[in-house]
Amino acid sequence: NICIISSVSHVSTKSIVNFFKNLKLKVLNINVSNVPKYIKFKYKSRQLGADRIANTFAAIKKYKNNILVIDFGTATTFDIIINNIYEGGVITPGIKISLDSLVERASKLKIIKIIKTKKIIGQNTQDSMQSGFYWGYVSLINGLIEKIIKNNQIKPKIILTGGLAKVFKDEILYETFYEPNLTLHGLYLIGISKYA
Repeated sequence: NICIISSVSHVSTKSIVNFFKNLKLKVLNINVSNVPKYIKFKYKSRQLGADRIANTFAAIKKYKNNILVIDFGTATTFDIIINNIYEGGVITPGIKISLDSLVERASKLKIIKIIKTKKIIGQNTQDSMQSGFYWGYVSLINGLIEKIIKNNQIKPKIILTGGLAKVFKDEILYETFYEPNLTLHGLYLIGISKYA
């Protein structure tokens, strides 16, 4: 039996590894240097998050070439893959973390649900915040996609994944593919490649 670890948290990875080894599992804590080598990563060794590595494997398997993965996770990340080469990416503050931070620092603001809203201009604090978080991130996402396309002079297949991808996917100005299980599928592919 195999355990593939993709951890970007502050929890001690060593403790997690030891726990699963005690269960007599083969354990792989993935990083750029220990995954299958048919993908090249142009990124400083050990700085690329395991979730982004897994996303890259799953994206290439299904979409082959010229790919932009946008992951709406703890951070909102943009990863560009061209000809089986991970070229790099962009990291922006995660939507939920941004909301939590704003509420923590502004005592009169309350947590809101991040939802699609038709209103741009709110007439109360909740509506104003919902507009800001929805349309603000829509603008950020579309703006970065446009710059990535111009900078790389390609038309990538744009893959959306992560917890809030479903909320934002309909306002993206480019064709997209929604893959809610992209990271898990990537971990599976890495596992079978290493231990098949």
